[in-house]
Order: sequence, then C-alpha cells, then structure tokens
Amino acid sequence: MLPPRHSYSKKRIQGSKISAQETYEEKIRRPQQSVERHYAVMKTYYSARITESLNEEYYDQYDDLRLRLRAKNKQVEQVAAEIQPLQNAVATIQNASMLDRMKKGFSKDDLALATEKANDKIAVQKRLQNIQQALSSEVTRQETKAPLSSES
Repeated sequence: MLPPRHSYSKKRIQGSKISAQETYEEKIRRPQQSVERHYAVMKTYYSARITESLNEEYYDQYDDLRLRLRAKNKQVEQVAAEIQPLQNAVATIQNASMLDRMKKGFSKDDLALATEKANDKIAVQKRLQNIQQALSSEVTRQETKAPLSSES
C-alpha cells in the first residue's frame, strides 16, 4: 500500500525549501568569493609587472645570458657533429690494410692530418664546454638573484 500522497509531498516541499535556502546563500557567497579571488589575482599580476618594470635591466641581462647559453649549446652540438666523421676517418685510415691504403692512396701524412684535425676539434669542443658551463652557472646565479619570487 502506498503512503498518503499529501505526507510525501509535504516532505518533498520541506526538503526543497532547505535546498532553495542553501542555494540562495550560495549565490550570495559566490560573487563575493569571485571578486576576492579576482582581486587577489590582479594584485599579484600588477605587483609582478611593477617589480618587472623596476628591474628591467636585470631581465635584459638575464635574457642576454640565456641567448648566449643557447648559442654556445648550438656551437657545442655542431662541433660534436663534426668530430664524429673525423674520428671515423682516422679509424678508417688506421685500420686499413696495406693493400687498401695503396688502393685509396692513403699516406702517413693523411693519417697525421686527420688526427690533427680531430684533436683540434676535440680541443675546441672542450673549450666551448668550459664556456658553456661557466654561462650555465652564471644563469643559475642570476636566477637565484631574481627580484620576483613565488611570494610576490
């Protein structure tokens, strides 16, 4: 047997009154929270922009260091790509049999020249890596001196 229709409806109406009241209170709270959130975001943004404008020289130096570091990285990659074929040529000349050397026309001077070129490129690579390491540590040092922090 079903419960009387009016008692079921009464409970449902009471429940809807509570939820309607909660919904109304939530609608009142929501704009206030969004305004506060928006204000906090804007305050953070403008304080960051002001700090950035006041420290423009720092950011210019930092960007310059990053560009120089990228350029050195590219140079190191290029030199590393040039070293491999030179080392392969040296290995080919060294491992060639006497018959292959005569057929291809390799002489002792070719081996010395290829070895010298490979050693020169390796020295250039080491020098560039030292410069790259110095620039990288300078970039890290500049990052620690950054005027903007996560607390701003």
